[in-house]
Amino acid sequence: MAVGIASAQDAEPSRDAEARSVFEAGTLAFDDARYADALGYFQRAYELSQRAVLLYNIGVAADRLRRDAVALEAFERFLESVPDHPRRRDVLARVEVLREAVAQGESSEPPPAQA
Repeated sequence: MAVGIASAQDAEPSRDAEARSVFEAGTLAFDDARYADALGYFQRAYELSQRAVLLYNIGVAADRLRRDAVALEAFERFLESVPDHPRRRDVLARVEVLREAVAQGESSEPPPAQA
């Protein structure tokens, strides 16, 4: 039983290291205006680490791609998870714009696939 616990504990630092590496790749992609790549990296880093601040990065990358529903969801989850973040006011303002865009269908997201 102790071996399983040690293995789980050992896996945690490697997940954190992988999350950091993936996040850094996302930052480089974002800086190069490769927003789709950045979005994928940020989503993977969030899956690995569950760090709520990554939701902000997901929101920004999705927003740049005009994937309004994805950006809106990420920003709303970010605000719920990190209510006292210094960027809160800016994110709230963007959430209002995105809500309006989603309500009016102003998004470059592809339509759902038809069966």
